[in-house]
Amino acid sequence: MKKEAYYFSHDANAKDDPKILRLRMELGWEGYGLFWALIELLRNESDHRMRTHYKSIAFALQTQEENVKKIINDFDLFVIDGDYFWSESLLKRMELKEERSEKARESAKKRWNKDLDANAMRTHSERNADAMQLKESKEKEIKKNEIKEYENIVTGK
Repeated sequence: MKKEAYYFSHDANAKDDPKILRLRMELGWEGYGLFWALIELLRNESDHRMRTHYKSIAFALQTQEENVKKIINDFDLFVIDGDYFWSESLLKRMELKEERSEKARESAKKRWNKDLDANAMRTHSERNADAMQLKESKEKEIKKNEIKEYENIVTGK
């Protein structure tokens, strides 16, 4: 069974962010790993928000409930509103990703609907035909070279 993995961007230097540095000073690299695990959990939620069921989250991440509470509440990494928490940074990134995806969808629609699908397919077929002709010409050249080599061997040249 194939497992789906969903993409989201993040800064390559996230470990150096002042809030993350405070987290690492208190909880070490384990805290950093738990932070990203929380971000991944949020990423997989349809609205990128989760209930603050610390005990359930801790169980899912196989860590202590206290660690989850600290990461969510103590380092200004998440926004908490009543029973839910989320990451503003993740929301912004997901919004940007969705905008880009929508633009790409629209562009693809325009490309495929322009001059009907038959023209788009013809262009695709023409490209394949060109590639096949190039391959055939290379194969012919290789055969000619092999024949010349064989003739040189036979004639002693």
